[in-house]
Order: sequence, then structure tokens, then C-alpha cells
Amino acid sequence: MFGLPNQTLDDFRSDLEQAITYKPEHISCYQLTLDPQSPLFAKWSKEVKEDVAVEMYSLRNKMLSEAGYTGYEISNFAQDSQSQSKHNTDFWLGKDYLGFGLGAVGQVGKKIRSNASTWE
Repeated sequence: MFGLPNQTLDDFRSDLEQAITYKPEHISCYQLTLDPQSPLFAKWSKEVKEDVAVEMYSLRNKMLSEAGYTGYEISNFAQDSQSQSKHNTDFWLGKDYLGFGLGAVGQVGKKIRSNASTWE
């Protein structure tokens, strides 16, 4: 994750270097997004430096590309097409998916269904 309060470009570079050394087939790397209605927004919004987050975004894309990863979504990178998240890819292509359990969401055709989020 990048764009965290007080996170430096060097911190993030080090995190990426470490992740790459493990040679995972897939890496998800999201930018922190603060909802203005959340308690974290009030706590962290002034500490998140947008210009640094933009640099981190570019650094992430460059380092992962140089390490052999291809971005197939804004936050997901895979070594090859077989390593891409099927759920994520199908979701973005508008394919059907089922959700099981509390709070799960599914879509069949144009109908979206969400399960209750509590046992009540």
C-alpha cells in the first residue's frame, strides 16, 4: 500500500524491493484512499502528501514492470496472464459472480444481490 501518512518514497521503494525478492506470481498494490466520512480522514488527510503518492504510483509501475510484472488493473500486477486474479478480471469484464456469506455481493446478469451483513 502506498500514499500512507508519513510514508516516504524511500520507504515505499524498500517495500517494493522486498516484495519483489519473494518473486510472487501476483502483486496487488493499492493507494490509500480516505473516505471523507471516515474517522481516518479526519485523522490522516492532512498527513497524506498527494505529490509523494503520485511519485509512488510511478515508481510502483516502473519497478514492477522492470521486475517482469504486467499491470492488468490499476492496482494489480501479474507475471503472466495465468497469474491474474480471475475474480478481479471477471468483475471488470462484467461477468457473473456469486457471493457467499455475510455481507457478500454477487451479480448475475444485471441483477446485483447483497447478503445481510449481520446474523439478525
